[in-house]
Amino acid sequence: MKIAAIIRSVPDTEARLRIQDKDINRGDIDFIVNPYDEYAVEEAMRLKEKTADSTVDVYCLGPETADKQLKWALSIGADEAFRLSTNSWHNVSETASARIFADNMGDKGYEFIFTGKKSIDYDVSSLPLYLGLQLNCRVMPSAVSFEYDPETGTAEMKSIFENCRLVRKGKPPIIVCCEKGLNEPRYPSLKNIMKAKKKQVNIIPVGNDSFMNSLVSVNSLSVPSVSRKSEVIKGERPDIARRIARIISEEIKVM
Repeated sequence: MKIAAIIRSVPDTEARLRIQDKDINRGDIDFIVNPYDEYAVEEAMRLKEKTADSTVDVYCLGPETADKQLKWALSIGADEAFRLSTNSWHNVSETASARIFADNMGDKGYEFIFTGKKSIDYDVSSLPLYLGLQLNCRVMPSAVSFEYDPETGTAEMKSIFENCRLVRKGKPPIIVCCEKGLNEPRYPSLKNIMKAKKKQVNIIPVGNDSFMNSLVSVNSLSVPSVSRKSEVIKGERPDIARRIARIISEEIKVM
């Protein structure tokens, strides 16, 4: 079985972002694997371990710094890593990203493609859906459970939404969007980390001009201004209560 996983390189959630012109300065930011994509790689590895003669390929769209995230995937058992190389990856729209992945994955015969339900940097979740349209295959959103029956070649996936639980069954090819709670991502051993450092990441150049997002342009980027005023109120309880009521009704105008 041929299995693939898509990972995205995103800024560390604890990174301090600095604005430069109309963008953030990425030069001094540590990048990590998109947390939802960790569940995707883990589920791909579990499926590989349950099925005979299976391989897992991992893809990432990004610059040279994304090799670190791809080698993490290699360190937990992925067989091949492919970086779709572009320095303008952060300006590529979701539809264009889907087209890039489809162009490079469509003829590989993958039966299952795993990816996180969304990326945490721009908080977008449409990539799997656009990719499903490009590849003409089923998409399972926000999967919290995944089971594959090798005898019937059928997968059963579950999703939980606000007011319902969705259970779907189907045969590949299927794109599975992985949600938190689907599994517990493994940690690579030191031995496998050292092995992954010696493995090669396959580089596939992508033309930047063809995939720029021309529908939306950034006019300005700034940090929201936060105006906070604190006041220590002293006195008798009735006076404090009257002062608080006046602040709520007249100054911040909640009432």
